[in-house]
Amino acid sequence: MAREYRREKGGNTWHFCTNCPNWPTTDYEKRRKRPRKQLCEKCKRLEEGGCNGEQAPGSKPDPRVWEALERLERSMDWTRWLVPYLEPGRIGKGCLAARGRPSNAPLLVFPQGVSTPIRQRHNEAANVANENFLIRLYAILERHGFTRPIDDNADNAEIVKLLKDLRNYYAHGSGVYDPRNSEHEELRTAVVTSFDDLENVSEDVIPLDVDRVLGEFLKRCRKYVKDVMQHR
Repeated sequence: MAREYRREKGGNTWHFCTNCPNWPTTDYEKRRKRPRKQLCEKCKRLEEGGCNGEQAPGSKPDPRVWEALERLERSMDWTRWLVPYLEPGRIGKGCLAARGRPSNAPLLVFPQGVSTPIRQRHNEAANVANENFLIRLYAILERHGFTRPIDDNADNAEIVKLLKDLRNYYAHGSGVYDPRNSEHEELRTAVVTSFDDLENVSEDVIPLDVDRVLGEFLKRCRKYVKDVMQHR
């Protein structure tokens, strides 16, 4: 497949690595022929290490991945107390303790009570936190040498591939679910069928429940990492 080069309309810098944090996803120009000048320096560095899913020769899985995954799990546990999902029954209440909250975790206080608009904005923030968790989880696997390429023979390889698709969906797109979009629908179906107890969730969103989805992603990615390290 021919490589695509992109730059923002009115911009000067051409990008060619989709892993670049500045990779344009909206309002951009594109071309197939490699520009002779003004190539993104970050894209060049990424190309040296293996860009767009191709592993650089000689790279090996890094055991420090376990520490990074542990830190991510601690952050997830704390975030769930800061921005828990607010059920409709929380409307009108002022002091909220998330279900299962430990005694040293934050306690949410809404001086004027939870209104419908506040609940909507709060849950949007909670969803963004969940999306960022998935982006970070894949970044940890990528940074420590477990995704270039994804090992098809390893345990839970399909889950890591699904994680990559979600990372691309949230990191390189709008992240707004459109049920009329076939790619969005396929991604949602993949999530629902990969985890338990998601059959009755809303058809207008990709479910990102902390326990049923995010926690399971983390658990299965750990199994994938363990299997890769045992067989390489």
